[in-house]
Amino acid sequence: MLKYIHIERLGTDEVDGILNGTVYIMPKLDGTNGQIYFHTDEVINELRCAREYITKGRLDKVKAKILTEKETGWNSKYIGEYLGRVFNEIILEEMWNILKQYKNPKIDFKSFNQFVIQTIKKIDTEVFGG
Repeated sequence: MLKYIHIERLGTDEVDGILNGTVYIMPKLDGTNGQIYFHTDEVINELRCAREYITKGRLDKVKAKILTEKETGWNSKYIGEYLGRVFNEIILEEMWNILKQYKNPKIDFKSFNQFVIQTIKKIDTEVFGG
């Protein structure tokens, strides 16, 4: 997989597949520019795993754990911990399933973390607005 950093967004605002599913644009969180991933043979494993294993139920469970530990209402300063805990939970609980399902894939964990964050922001509109 080739990775080109700091390429303009081309008018997209989420992870999109272009050119028959072989090019993916992932905008940065500030919305100015993004990263483009070129993949020749298959859909990017990191993107597929993020979309498959991040559900509304998993996000609610992690958010409930944070609120139970903090014993307060939701505050925006918990967002970093929330994103990190969701990624950590996927690694700890689902990595064996990912390895079995995709037959020992090569995983770029930095890209996987970025796709996880984008997917969380798309699903959890209560926290991130939208």
